[in-house]
Amino acid sequence: MTFEQHEMEFLYESDGQYHFMNTENFEQMALEPDILGDAVKFLVPNSRIQVEFHEGKPMGVSLPKTIDLKIVETAPGLRARPSPTS
Repeated sequence: MTFEQHEMEFLYESDGQYHFMNTENFEQMALEPDILGDAVKFLVPNSRIQVEFHEGKPMGVSLPKTIDLKIVETAPGLRARPSPTS
């Protein structure tokens, strides 16, 4: 059994496939959402993740401990009511 881990850079999503480039040899590959799991929610172009391989087949991913994201939309805030005075 051969287990390997490679750093991959996320390039783009197209037709439900997530395209990555190996940062060591620049080979590109597409991963299915079921391999990525919840990681798809945090993928932004040029982000780097660790892809775990078993005998050359991708089996899972590890995200970095921190990810910088930008908030682009939020729900309107609630207006605070003034406190009653006694």
